[in-house]
Amino acid sequence: MLLRADMGTYGREEIADLPTDAIAAFDERNVVIPIENIRSIHLEPSSWFRRSSLVVEWDGGEFDPESTTESDSQKALVESLGDHTEFTHVDVSVERSVF
Repeated sequence: MLLRADMGTYGREEIADLPTDAIAAFDERNVVIPIENIRSIHLEPSSWFRRSSLVVEWDGGEFDPESTTESDSQKALVESLGDHTEFTHVDVSVERSVF
């Protein structure tokens, strides 16, 4: 699984057609983790008062990319991961947004 730390608009066009290994090397904060090593994926959606928070934990590490205000697409994606057979061993959770 490729975890991109450079989630802003900067770099999106530059990486659009790159292979995964080149995307991983595009920013030193990007991380590639074998799916079988991932233990949990937790999303706290954004609200009027805070940015979203995504945390991915694996054997030996944790990834907490820059927060964004656009958590709607993240919410659908994280929720869908729990339905994939590759992620049955992963604790996938999305907190309910109060606001």
